Amino acid sequence: MTTPVTPATGDATKFVANFSDQTGIFDPSKVDEVVTVIGVGGIGASILPTILTMGFRKFRLYDPDVVEDRNVTTNLIFRPQDLFRSKVGRVKEYLLDNGATEVEIVQEYYTGQEPLSGLVISGVDSMSARKEIWQHVVDGDVFLYLDGRIGGQHATLLTVEPFNPAHTDWYEKYWLFDDAQAVDLPCTARAVVYPAVALGCFMAAFLARWSRGEKIPARMDVNFAEPGIFLQTEFVEG
Repeated sequence: MTTPVTPATGDATKFVANFSDQTGIFDPSKVDEVVTVIGVGGIGASILPTILTMGFRKFRLYDPDVVEDRNVTTNLIFRPQDLFRSKVGRVKEYLLDNGATEVEIVQEYYTGQEPLSGLVISGVDSMSARKEIWQHVVDGDVFLYLDGRIGGQHATLLTVEPFNPAHTDWYEKYWLFDDAQAVDLPCTARAVVYPAVALGCFMAAFLARWSRGEKIPARMDVNFAEPGIFLQTEFVEG
């Protein structure tokens, strides 16, 4: 057993992150992308701590809302003292306190204020919002789009390469339905923290695969309500 050496100064500003244990899985020195996250509630606040710890450092965040009491119990960033603060303001504070170098925030719904590019993650909670985002994804310069969906104890992750016609056709045909077709859960069973946390982990794992040039499932479903916890993946060829 060894005892870690305590820095003499205790100055955290001199800390340099050491990613040597993970570079064979994800090497942050080879990725300099700005990650755009639209919606920083349950899904956004679950993926961001994970990919920040992995080494992503630049972010652009969109969300119009303020922190409510129910948000404190369904994600990993918001605290009781954050009640009524803007969500993006609190998330920016968290990211900068934990190693992010650039964080741009917009306290609005995303409706095309700026063209989308690079890596985009959607954590919104309505199909109408997803349709709006998707139109700007296909019109922009996005090379990887992650659409996270949670409800009750079920989570779905859709990973789309917008430049791939097979991906766009599949996503538009099967996954851009109307809000009226979405499952309507009882208000007391709509959200619990662990499906969002699991979704954040899968998003991070898929981004690591992307960084290594490996094939990524187009769909991942996990249902914690099943006795054996049901997990399913789907690939889209093309």
